[in-house]
Amino acid sequence: AESVGLMHRIDTTVVAQTIRARVELAALGVDPAFRVWANVSPGVLARGNQAERLAAFMQQANCDPVGIGIEITASGALLDIDAAQSELRAARRMGA
Repeated sequence: AESVGLMHRIDTTVVAQTIRARVELAALGVDPAFRVWANVSPGVLARGNQAERLAAFMQQANCDPVGIGIEITASGALLDIDAAQSELRAARRMGA
């Protein structure tokens, strides 16, 4: 997927599905502290603005950020560590 440029679309889909799943779990009464994790590729994090996109997804779905975790897939080398760290710090400040 990375070699043909599909990772951004796949990551967006996975994150959106993760958020929807967490909202469904909350509706079923699952403990709010239970965290659902989404894997994202390093290259997508390096693009920037991902924390803002994550916040928008969560707000639209009425999802508490505490219930979402983000994990970086180890499929490739991180091209821009500083950008990725910045995005992860922003996501952490939101509670993810």
